[in-house]
Amino acid sequence: MSDEPILTPDPSLPYADQPGLVLAALTLYGEARGEKAMGKKAVLWAIKNRRRIAGEFVKKRGRAHPLFGDGSLASCVLKKYQFSCWLANDPNLKVLSEIVETAGDSMNGAWPVYYALALKVEAEENANDPTFGATHYCTANLWGHPDTHAWFGQPEIEAGRTKELVQIGNHIFARVA
Repeated sequence: MSDEPILTPDPSLPYADQPGLVLAALTLYGEARGEKAMGKKAVLWAIKNRRRIAGEFVKKRGRAHPLFGDGSLASCVLKKYQFSCWLANDPNLKVLSEIVETAGDSMNGAWPVYYALALKVEAEENANDPTFGATHYCTANLWGHPDTHAWFGQPEIEAGRTKELVQIGNHIFARVA
């Protein structure tokens, strides 16, 4: 593992000013705390893939990616409607707020584990990506549901606009085709 110190959320900073890996660890907790290790790693890879695509978009077009932001971790995870745990009406936001307010202490010792996993995935090579380049995921019970027109709904999948890549744990990982 890395010799880098484990950073904790800083209660004096707004979310957008938290260190990037702190935001990645918070997003991981809000999105996948019930998943096994590989499921958690896969969510972090989806974040990493979005950042990579956003960075390439910025270099090519000179402006932020419309969905994935400017290539920074903060813009990637905090972009509205991209990760449900950051939505105002999502109950996970209250949990994340408490984690920030307590500098991670409310996690009963789990903060270093989440931060270390975010740090580890950040350092990994693309060949280690268990999602095969996924930028999106949803819970398996929602995937391909006939009544939804979201990116993970049956109409988008059947039209070839969404490509399923792999299921890891309770999440199906995909990308826009």
